[in-house]
Amino acid sequence: TKTEYLNQLRAELKDLPSDEVSDIMRDQEEFIREALAAGRDEAQLLQSLGSPSDLAKNIKAELKYEKVE
Repeated sequence: TKTEYLNQLRAELKDLPSDEVSDIMRDQEEFIREALAAGRDEAQLLQSLGSPSDLAKNIKAELKYEKVE
């Protein structure tokens, strides 16, 4: 479910600063909420995002890239 997915994502991001995690979680929740409101199927949507672990790795990599620039 959406809640389980987001809880797992939060756990995967635990080594980031709490303000970063809050921003990321707010963005992900908004993205999911908007997609569901637009009629997307929850299971298909979550599957399209990949695993929470993979999403967290991608987010962390992007954050490191932004800090380098």
